Amino acid sequence: MRFLTLLCAATLLFPNQANAGRFKNYAAGSSSGVSQQNKFFAPSPYSRGGTAKTVFSFTTSPMWALVGLAKFKGEMRLFSRLSLALQAAGGYSVPHDKATIGVGGQVALYVSGNFDRGFSLGGNLMRFGSMLDPQQVLNKPWDAFHGVFVGWKSTAANRNVLELQLGAQQWLRGEGSPKGAADPIIVPTLGLNYGWAW
Repeated sequence: MRFLTLLCAATLLFPNQANAGRFKNYAAGSSSGVSQQNKFFAPSPYSRGGTAKTVFSFTTSPMWALVGLAKFKGEMRLFSRLSLALQAAGGYSVPHDKATIGVGGQVALYVSGNFDRGFSLGGNLMRFGSMLDPQQVLNKPWDAFHGVFVGWKSTAANRNVLELQLGAQQWLRGEGSPKGAADPIIVPTLGLNYGWAW
């Protein structure tokens, strides 16, 4: 299962020969195909700068399957370079060895490019608790993560979205955590999200 997850994630980063002819060289104003270019780096209607053209993106994070959780994020554009996202995760957590649910949010400022394609700085919040008692996630979470990230996001011509995030999070473990309470520590994080934009 873990091998298949990593394999699927890796295929997103390699050129898609079948779709290469769909891209146009907008910078030169010609219609010649880009033969060996990844669709997330190729010129598209969403890489030409100016005002962002999409308003909402829905993504999932395949890397979370490695710890037994499915994670989803819905990101809404507030302004061309500012967005707010809600995220949720659920499943049988390997670290907790229990049915686990998580909720949180992100705010991102796109310092170059825009909501469609560019680099961002942002803040992240995520809380985890028992799936059998969702109210616990808000009142007395098992674990909580608060931190910042640097991200890169790209919307391809077919509106597929790829997003990478590198961050540093403060990990707080409460008294009710199956892993036991502990003092806060700083942990590095890597995020990989894939989905669609509208």
